[in-house]
Amino acid sequence: MYNSWFMKEKGKVIKIENDGTALLEFAAGSACKKCGACMMTGEGKAVTRAKNGIGAKVGDIVEAEIRPSSVIWSSFLIFIVPVIALIAGYLIGDAQGLGIAGAIIGLILAFIGVGIYDRTLKKKDALACEIVNIEKQ
Repeated sequence: MYNSWFMKEKGKVIKIENDGTALLEFAAGSACKKCGACMMTGEGKAVTRAKNGIGAKVGDIVEAEIRPSSVIWSSFLIFIVPVIALIAGYLIGDAQGLGIAGAIIGLILAFIGVGIYDRTLKKKDALACEIVNIEKQ
């Protein structure tokens, strides 16, 4: 399961949530600003939720990995799908002379769809980040 293609970060477990997932805090690298998978704290640190299948506890220093495919898929959904919906909405609306209205409706529908998909993933516990090693307890 351990693969060198995964993005790995070392961080500290700051909280274990009721569902068993862990909140991790780590130093935000240059890639963090472009990714958006984590919440930036503004202090050069990032916080993210991670699957905690190995039983890490608060205060542990852990290594977590994020599959690049998860980041690529998320980026596609957030950036490309709305653009496709905007263009499709414009083209459909333009046939009736309502191109701009169609584009706006297409964009709104894309954001609603992405939001529903995001909530579905959260319910399925499909987190992109997973703790794979406890470095120090």
